[in-house]
Amino acid sequence: MEELRIHFTVKSIATTPALQTLLKKNKVVVRGWYDSFGERFAQENGLKFLHANIEVGWAHDEAHYTNTRMEIRFDETGKPYAFYDDICPGISAGNNGGGTYTQDIPEDFFVGQTLESFAESKPRFRDDILKNEDLKYFLRTANKRAGKQ
Repeated sequence: MEELRIHFTVKSIATTPALQTLLKKNKVVVRGWYDSFGERFAQENGLKFLHANIEVGWAHDEAHYTNTRMEIRFDETGKPYAFYDDICPGISAGNNGGGTYTQDIPEDFFVGQTLESFAESKPRFRDDILKNEDLKYFLRTANKRAGKQ
């Protein structure tokens, strides 16, 4: 095990001394959510904590017959970036084209953002963003940590 993902809805994990030793020995990285059990678990067990990746949503482009999935990901240093996965039918039966790409975003992209303002900044993903509880939690807790809420 190299990584342990703990969603913000998780409130506890039963551990044993053997498990704690294994986590430390393997230098497991906890991918969790700010101000959640996952972050506390990492701190209490001397493990590295990185924010979990956040699926923003899907967008359909009828003009180009593509579907695009967007995520906000965090690299090994905690720097956020946008990850996109484009899927298109290709030009022949059985061909599924598309690809993935990334885009740099400012480390403080969330400052002052609400779910609604973030949705307006990403109109292709607007409907999914407005229903996105993970993104809502992230924006609220990240702004709180930055002293902006």
